[in-house]
Amino acid sequence: MDAVSILEVVSPHVELRRAGREFVGLCPFHAEKTPSFHVNEEKGVMYCHGCHEGGDAFTFIQKMHGVDFRGALKILGKDSDGYRPDPEIIRQRRRREAVAAWAHGVSVRLRDRLREIGNEAHVARKVRRELSGADVELLREREADLRRQWEILSTLDDDIATDATAMYETRAEIDSILEAACRE
Repeated sequence: MDAVSILEVVSPHVELRRAGREFVGLCPFHAEKTPSFHVNEEKGVMYCHGCHEGGDAFTFIQKMHGVDFRGALKILGKDSDGYRPDPEIIRQRRRREAVAAWAHGVSVRLRDRLREIGNEAHVARKVRRELSGADVELLREREADLRRQWEILSTLDDDIATDATAMYETRAEIDSILEAACRE
């Protein structure tokens, strides 16, 4: 079966602009004002960082038209008789889906921790205003520590949301960094 270009499939439905190696546009699956829908032509995948929908050209057609895989084949003008996807493509798709699910889970944990840090910093700031002496200096140090944690974790969350599949190779390392940061 001839390969299907993800750009040719998505372009009629989404106005895309080039952003580095990817194309970016407004997600067709949910209402948004800021583009969070990314298409990577090299990998043949699309992903929305807003609603977390992702997949290949067939998945896009399935979601846009509410059809199954055979229906997507028909819409794309491909012959579905006797078609069996290459096992390597299936393996890659499952790996991408696992990475996307992992990235989403890590992002949720990061955002929960960022909310906790924000609340803790707010309380420390309020208490510092009411105290004097050595306690004030301790609270300033704690606020500085919370700011550092915030910067590290928010940058990590941004990196994960930017290209989850690129993070696949360092997943274990990031998990250990995240867990160490959350324990602190």
